[in-house]
Amino acid sequence: MRTTEPGTDSFPRPTGGVRLRTALTERPLARIRALSRRRIGAVLLALVVGTVTGSIVSAAQRTRHQWGPSTSMLVATDSIGAGDAVNSTNTARRLLPLALAPSRPLSQLVEPTYAAGPIAVGQVLSEAHIALDRFGLATSSRSVTLPMPLAPPEVLAGDLVELFSVRSAPGAVDVELITPVATVVAVGPDAVTVNVDARVVPGLFESLAVGSVEVARRPSQG
Repeated sequence: MRTTEPGTDSFPRPTGGVRLRTALTERPLARIRALSRRRIGAVLLALVVGTVTGSIVSAAQRTRHQWGPSTSMLVATDSIGAGDAVNSTNTARRLLPLALAPSRPLSQLVEPTYAAGPIAVGQVLSEAHIALDRFGLATSSRSVTLPMPLAPPEVLAGDLVELFSVRSAPGAVDVELITPVATVVAVGPDAVTVNVDARVVPGLFESLAVGSVEVARRPSQG
């Protein structure tokens, strides 16, 4: 005859209820853990973004403190030759410190506009760099073509030159400075076109009538 120990059942208890209670308990816990991980990730991401943004703002503030306030200026995005058109295809607006601005910088163009001389890539444009005429003529200047039949000088468009009147006299040569500054705008096989002050044009034609006009290249500055 089988006997059972006190306190024990003679039949095994069903385990289905235990599994169900375990599943019902573990699923919310898993959701809480996943939600906690997402929240932690979001907090960490926010901290990283805040740190990077703060670094960028701090760097911008240091740069502004070092260079001063900035303003929008036109910058050449391509090399532009003297007399070439200056427009939106070879310039762009950039926010730059005022400390880098030339005298009378430009922030916009009134087209058609032309280069008064060669303009390098990255150069900040000013009123001195442009003209409303393709030869860079202002109201007080004139463009004159000088014949150079024997030996055209080694000059390029944009070069600054001095112009001399050369007259032959019996036993002597008379050389006189006509103008200390003229800008070369075009060079041909036997002629050079220059921009000069309108006041020297009569003297140029007089020199051409009785002799010749010679060109001497001068430094771009000074």
